[in-house]
Amino acid sequence: MILRPLKEEVRVYMNPHEYETYKNHCDRRTTLASQIIGRTSARIGITANLTPDDFFIPDDPYVDLAFVKIRGAKDTTTEETALDGKNRISWVPRDVYEDIKQYCADEGIDDDEDIFKIGKKHLGDQIKEAAEATAVATGEDDYAHVRSHDFRAYYATHMVRRLGIDRGTVKSMGGW
Repeated sequence: MILRPLKEEVRVYMNPHEYETYKNHCDRRTTLASQIIGRTSARIGITANLTPDDFFIPDDPYVDLAFVKIRGAKDTTTEETALDGKNRISWVPRDVYEDIKQYCADEGIDDDEDIFKIGKKHLGDQIKEAAEATAVATGEDDYAHVRSHDFRAYYATHMVRRLGIDRGTVKSMGGW
């Protein structure tokens, strides 16, 4: 894990093992929120307001990805993933899509209801509490610094360095 001090906080850069270790110490809702941020680049405020209707599988049977409509994003994207100045589309790995659908089915969440039914502050607090619990459980104090925004850094690093997706596409999908 790499910690990089900023003015008022610390940015944490996780590798896949560290990301999985963190998720293994979360409750189901926090794991799902962390997956959405870490695998789609959605910010915590957007994630807190996502509905099942925001996720979809394209009609092309050869595409093994799902997609998410990220509404009201802080976004300057003008590339092909942009829907308009405030909305964009990002990829969702199929396993994350299936986790979302199963969670919604288990929790009785309708397609037009918020998946998490809590605000961004409360969801962020849950991510912070899970990070602190991970630090205690693993004895690795660096986990205590993990915040929701660190999952956006995980997303970008994972897409570019591990999956080999070109930076322009990643920037477009991440709203950078």
